[in-house]
Amino acid sequence: MLVMNSFWTTIVLLIGFSFIVGARPLQPRATSKPFSVITTHSTSPIHFASLATKNNDGNIYVAFNSNLAFYIEDGYLKVEGSNNIVYVDPFTYAVKYSLEPPCGAITKTWDLGSIYLELDNEANGIACPITSGYQFYWAADGSNLTNICGIGVEGIGAGTVYSYVAELTSETSSVTSTTTATSAAVISSSGCSEVSKPFDVVAVHSGSDIQYSPLSINSDGNIYFGAEQDITTYIDGGYLKIYGTNQVIYVDATTREIKYANTPPIQDVYVTWSLSGNSVLLNGQANAMACKTDKGYQVYWASTNPETICNGNGIGADLYYTFVSTPSSCPSTTASETATTATHSKTTVVENVAKATVSLLPPNLLIPAKEAEPSKVFGTQFTGTVVRDTAGSDVITFVSFDIPPLSSNEVSSCHLLWTAPSKGSFPSTITGSKKVNVYALKTLIDESTLSWNSRPARGSFVGTFDATNGVFTHSSVQCKFGEKQQFELVGEGSKDEVSWFQTWNPLTGFNYLLLA
Repeated sequence: MLVMNSFWTTIVLLIGFSFIVGARPLQPRATSKPFSVITTHSTSPIHFASLATKNNDGNIYVAFNSNLAFYIEDGYLKVEGSNNIVYVDPFTYAVKYSLEPPCGAITKTWDLGSIYLELDNEANGIACPITSGYQFYWAADGSNLTNICGIGVEGIGAGTVYSYVAELTSETSSVTSTTTATSAAVISSSGCSEVSKPFDVVAVHSGSDIQYSPLSINSDGNIYFGAEQDITTYIDGGYLKIYGTNQVIYVDATTREIKYANTPPIQDVYVTWSLSGNSVLLNGQANAMACKTDKGYQVYWASTNPETICNGNGIGADLYYTFVSTPSSCPSTTASETATTATHSKTTVVENVAKATVSLLPPNLLIPAKEAEPSKVFGTQFTGTVVRDTAGSDVITFVSFDIPPLSSNEVSSCHLLWTAPSKGSFPSTITGSKKVNVYALKTLIDESTLSWNSRPARGSFVGTFDATNGVFTHSSVQCKFGEKQQFELVGEGSKDEVSWFQTWNPLTGFNYLLLA
């Protein structure tokens, strides 16, 4: 049996465990939300790759930066934006898709586990090497993995971790099809179901022309301060939307303009927005800037090179929000918006996306070192712990990420992201200064020997984050594609404790972010 390396610090992953996930009671869903799937196998070529299609040949492949999405309906796994059914060939175990799977094909029952896509309660993905990369297979019975990739060809056990995507039109599907691109779920989502309370946003920059100017729009698709029409917004699954519509507010990956559209282009940035303190944040950062135009002050997001925004004449703006009362009956999309969206269709084949969308990587190692037990090797854990104590009981945590082999043409910047534990999640502790300092490391860690006495030398200071709200003083790091990036987490105060259970859904803890 193929055995995976320890790589994930979530509830279902154990050090050195088989990639076969144990059985659990089925929890069938009538129709799931759209979700994407990445493959995981630490130190392998498929770690953090995506499921993909190409050439419309009916096979599922493993590739980086695919925008293929799926949904589950009556136990069938289907390709989002089409009626193609995903199935396992009963003879070769290749994972394929078709409008009409052949007789005898294994098509049911697919389901979503705690973090895995599963078939009949098991996650048995296998990546088989082919001339142009890896094709995706499935060990249907979960026991005999021999010769699935061919005689003498060794496959790679692949965890199949899913994450929900926006319920938007599926023109990013790499399966050639012409479809009505809006589902009933999208049209009915009017800002009143599974969303945050509606809120207004104003710019805050004392003494400037934009002080207290409301977020607004014209009819050109751009976001302004003080334009023709003020807007109310809401957050739906990390997506910032205009209240009363399904229009998504996003950042143009090239120009850094903040815009809105029914379906943002695939290379642009539109998650994850959040509210913290009084501010509206994107990926834990507050980087809005305003540029003066004849239509008002246009809003930009200066996540990189802010001096180039507005030719160096931009006005930095904090986005402050205020909740507004919810109408007794929720506004819905207008008839014209619904008609425009519902009739929008597109035939497209996408094999390779020129730029990555937002990619979020969890740590593959989370290892504590304790001053009170200086020689003890703890190995990777499900929990992270940082303690600063004058009594000689300090605890530090080392975090490691495997960065995919991308390039600067695909990803423009890399960042660290802290997401505070949510209410009702696993137990956590945040006391003292509630601040955690992050340092790079001079040498790579060895999980089999790492202890307080053998910890690696501390490198350069990266930044500090507030464990209660996730705000970083400085979160950007050098992108080291195809390498490991490792960090040391240390309490800032004299008597601190920050502990958390690292999970993917709901997102909690310390993660790594790549931005297009």
